[in-house]
Amino acid sequence: MFENTDWIWCEDRKTVNQYVDFATDFMAEAPKSARLRISADSGYRAFLNGIPLNAAQYPDYPFYKIYDEIDVTTLLQVGQNRLCIIGYCQNEDSSVYRCGAPALIFEVEQEGRSLCRSGANTLCRRSVDYVSGPVAKFTDQLSYGFSYDAEKSDGWLMPGTPLLGFSPAQMVPEERCLIARPVKPLAVDGPVSVRVQAQGVFLGGADKNQVVGERMQRAFLSHRSFTDMGAGDCRCLPADKPLLFETEEGDGMYILLDMGREETGWFHLDIELDAPCEILAGFGEHLEDLRVRSAVGGRQFAAQYQARAGRQQFTHTFKRLGLRYLQLHIYARRAVLYYAGVCAVRYPVSYKPEFRCADGLHNRIFSVSKRTLELCMHEHYEDCPWREQALYAMDARIQMLCGYYLFEGTTFAQASLRLLALGQRADGLLELCAPARVPVVIPVFSLCFITAVFENWLYGGSLDFVEEMLPVIEKILAHFLSRRDHSGLVPQDIRKEIWNFYEWSPGLDGTGRGVAYEAPLQFLLIIALKAAEELCKQMGNGEKATQYHGLRLKLAQCCAAFLNMDTGLYATGLTKGKQQHYAALTQALAVCADVCPVSILPDILKALAEDDRLTPMTLSSHWYKYEALMRCPDKYGRFVLDDIATKWGRMIGNGATSFWETEKGAEDFANAGSLCHGWSAVPIYVYYRYVLGATPEGRREPIFCGLYEVREET
Repeated sequence: MFENTDWIWCEDRKTVNQYVDFATDFMAEAPKSARLRISADSGYRAFLNGIPLNAAQYPDYPFYKIYDEIDVTTLLQVGQNRLCIIGYCQNEDSSVYRCGAPALIFEVEQEGRSLCRSGANTLCRRSVDYVSGPVAKFTDQLSYGFSYDAEKSDGWLMPGTPLLGFSPAQMVPEERCLIARPVKPLAVDGPVSVRVQAQGVFLGGADKNQVVGERMQRAFLSHRSFTDMGAGDCRCLPADKPLLFETEEGDGMYILLDMGREETGWFHLDIELDAPCEILAGFGEHLEDLRVRSAVGGRQFAAQYQARAGRQQFTHTFKRLGLRYLQLHIYARRAVLYYAGVCAVRYPVSYKPEFRCADGLHNRIFSVSKRTLELCMHEHYEDCPWREQALYAMDARIQMLCGYYLFEGTTFAQASLRLLALGQRADGLLELCAPARVPVVIPVFSLCFITAVFENWLYGGSLDFVEEMLPVIEKILAHFLSRRDHSGLVPQDIRKEIWNFYEWSPGLDGTGRGVAYEAPLQFLLIIALKAAEELCKQMGNGEKATQYHGLRLKLAQCCAAFLNMDTGLYATGLTKGKQQHYAALTQALAVCADVCPVSILPDILKALAEDDRLTPMTLSSHWYKYEALMRCPDKYGRFVLDDIATKWGRMIGNGATSFWETEKGAEDFANAGSLCHGWSAVPIYVYYRYVLGATPEGRREPIFCGLYEVREET
């Protein structure tokens, strides 16, 4: 594969957020089986004879390049064919991309014969319709939004159309090892059904010095009735007839569309206009501002589309949108709207039987948890589809545990773990996200990775994968163990780039420094050591397993320094022998790490369930809380299920179609809280592991927690 095929790009390889058009014409003699193999840094969209291929670049590293193989047999014509590719390169680091170098490689192969390949004969140009360069970013994590000018599109995708402004591509000298996509290609569905929720005219938002999202957020909106704008009776799209909107007022028309639930996919617009105009498209998860919150805290969730006259369709495939609502600001007096929304993009999974019981609320919580998990998995697990789409080791570990019960196989989880492993830094820690390069790192997320590798094996993963991951695990543990001091504990890492985060609650969010030792770090290290010990046993390395076992026991003994004998609780921090801060997460981790003396375990569990003196935990950490309490299921099983019913039921009662980042919802994080977050799918784990009693080893040990008629349904 890729024999005599070159990596190519245009002459300019420095511009950030760069779009480049590539085209090659080739001949095919017969309609036989044919495949396109392609890879790019950092994205591509391919068209064969004007037909778009539903494929996108797998997130990878410069040294670990993934190629796609796409069946193009049905699109191939006998005679002349044209392959067109829009190459995209972000060209700077973010939470979803590690900067490499702009490059594209491709070949079309038919039964062992190369029909075309990237090289000196490939033509290219800087895209004339997409705006390259530093346009406004959605967020620092997601990086750039987009700006597109349909007036400049010249029809180059169609065979026979002149290729204006094209010149031979430049060879890119780097050697890159190409690896087949490790997971299934994403499935792209048709346009999601939308309903016009509100409409009217707007004033303002014309200041081009403001970013697009700010323009939309600050514009004055004035409602007009649906019929007064000429739209008729039907508010839903797609439909047999398009919607006509007309007005003579204001600076233009706004249209607010509701997808009915949280969705994730490619922005898609189908509209007809009498004259060219600017269209702004803002997206979001709620209407707390009585409009889409298109700008908040330096983030802007909006894009710009310069429309031409006539009917036009546009799909942006280089970034997925996570949203429920889409708002258009159309600087025109008349528009015929055929569609505006997203084409849903999802990872194709094979489902296991679903949890069901006689309680309608818990059934609903399960269904919404399942959808939350699905919305947060594409090429890899991701924290949220709206604001970040980033792979974090802590978040992903919870998602994987839920996924093992919902989906067949462990390959998808392994691919996510491999991406995390490939981001290992020189000091042994993993990058905050993968594949990425981020200026801060959270140490305990690397420990969560070790636990996740062990759980992957426990739930059916292979020892070959364990063998692949063990060198990474050993390097992570060496980092922490080498930092122990005379106390036997690992002190707080005070390097500038270190974020000593555990969860989003006071005293645990990493905002304070100066604490000598933190209990959660020790407890998570103990849990990771136990996982590594078990993995070494499975690999037949008894010497290493014994070493980790001894280190784990010694560290557990040293953790007695955090135990307050008067209260029977563990302090979060320890400085000069003084204990400080008592949190629910700290107690839960102490139980999960098996450091609690048997005599105080009942008091710890009671405090977890009842003690309001403890700093409460947020949704991100509830797995540890429930896992700890289920050490005594007869006493706390009902409490756990009631806690889920209260907290997750409250979100449902407030209209959630996916579960939130925290219980505060959109109001958290200075009004930038996510309403779809992977770690909040944790009820799935509780339902399967304890209510149904499905152990990782395949046994059935159900625990009665107050739910009746518990079963699995296909």
